[in-house]
Amino acid sequence: MSSGEEAPRLRRTAKGKRPRYFSDPATDRLLGMLITLIGEVSVVRDRLDSVERLIERGGLFRREDIENFLPDKQAEAEREAARQRYIERVMRVIQNEREEKTPVASMPPVAEVHRQFEEGKL
Repeated sequence: MSSGEEAPRLRRTAKGKRPRYFSDPATDRLLGMLITLIGEVSVVRDRLDSVERLIERGGLFRREDIENFLPDKQAEAEREAARQRYIERVMRVIQNEREEKTPVASMPPVAEVHRQFEEGKL
C-alpha cells in the first residue's frame, strides 16, 4: 500500500446477536466495555513489561524495539500469571455475585472464562 492509499475498512462488530448475561441491557453493555478495557490494559501492561525488560538489558532503544520485542518462555509465563491475577481482581465483583446466586461446583473457573474470552466465545 502506498503512502497515499487508505487502509481497507474492516468490520468492527461481530455478526449475530450479542450474548445476554444480565436482565438489564445497560449492564451487559457495561460488561462489554469492561472486558474491552481489560484487554486494552493487559496489552499496556505487556508493553510496559517489554520496556522494563529492555531497560534492564542496559541500553537505549527505539520504539521499533518495543514493537518487535518477543518475550522468552519465562517472561511469557510470568506475564500469563500476572494477567490471570489481574483478570481475577477485575472480575472479582462479578465472580462474587455469581457465587452468591450459583452453587460454586457449577461455575466455570476464571481461567476457563478467560480462555473462552480469548477465543472470542464470550
